[in-house]
Amino acid sequence: MILGGSCADLVSALGRELQMVGLLRMPQDNAIEAGVNEGCIQWRPRVMMCCAVRPYDHTPYHASRPCTGMILRSVSGIIIGGHVCWKGVQAMDVQEILHQLATTTGTFPREAVAQATAQREAITPELLRVLAEAQHNIGHLIESDSMAHIYAMFLLAQFRESRAYPLIVEFFSVPGDIALDTTGDVATEDLGRILASVSCGDIRLMTALVENAHANEYVRVAALRGLVTLVACGEQSRDEIVTYLQHLFQGGLARDESFVWSGLVSVSNDLYPEELYDDIKHAYDDKLIETAFIGLDDIDETLKRGKVHILDELQQNPRYSLITDTITEMEWWACFHPESHAVPHMHPVAPPAVKHVQHKAKDKRKRKLAKAARRRNRR
Repeated sequence: MILGGSCADLVSALGRELQMVGLLRMPQDNAIEAGVNEGCIQWRPRVMMCCAVRPYDHTPYHASRPCTGMILRSVSGIIIGGHVCWKGVQAMDVQEILHQLATTTGTFPREAVAQATAQREAITPELLRVLAEAQHNIGHLIESDSMAHIYAMFLLAQFRESRAYPLIVEFFSVPGDIALDTTGDVATEDLGRILASVSCGDIRLMTALVENAHANEYVRVAALRGLVTLVACGEQSRDEIVTYLQHLFQGGLARDESFVWSGLVSVSNDLYPEELYDDIKHAYDDKLIETAFIGLDDIDETLKRGKVHILDELQQNPRYSLITDTITEMEWWACFHPESHAVPHMHPVAPPAVKHVQHKAKDKRKRKLAKAARRRNRR
């Protein structure tokens, strides 16, 4: 990737200085050959470092070389997510990264995920292959401890990889609960953000998933949330998405009992529902909405708070943000902390329990209400 402006100057300066002091022990051309992926700077072929692309104005290096001093302290230093950890790093090849991401071992493979991010170009085709194979073998995932498909979803979302869009939609289009059983709470908590991230603003596959009567109802609601995420991130206009939601209210969805209707009212509420109020009230009159999840009084309260306030909250809501850091998204999950089952996390959303945490309820309505109540409590 070609760097511009101050970042390019930084890389060139760092390469020259590292080469000059003999730390890299390679020709200058190799020393300054760099690629940048999501804030990560990678020197090839043997040294990988991450550099936070913001000035460290509390250091003596901020005037012209914000990170040079810290990097010169240790060639093997890594700065990830603003946290510095100095340690020796042996570059992994793609197959070793994939091996570490294949299954859950009870420990989050932070270094493997970091190197997957740094080797974005090389690993992307492999991650796409993982997704394609997961969809083809989805029935076998239920009884396995496979995690590769989940890492692939998050990494490709972080990369904004549009080729993953149809693969992820196809995976979650499988009828029944199998997609939830093989992804745990990822389907209900993160799928909308993942879809928005890989869609690059194209809503067509998400709308098709919403209207797919054979897909799981919670997956369809996740697709609705993906549409709202695009509004929150400025990649779709509110008016266009509200117009689509109105189409769903007015014939786009079969007027049958389904949690999709409750999800439709919920996302309408998050977008400020003034244009949709009559349609929403009609849905309540027809008893299509789970009032344990969202009541008409919630809609009235939103309208009282005002459009500007609600839309400002939408933009600040982390549940409607794009995936930008797989490490931050995943490292706190309970499956990586079996001794405590939970760890503090900067993201105010509930932790997905990845491995087979959702057991099928005998009573479908009880399952629906329980999940609806849980989702409401996480808002």
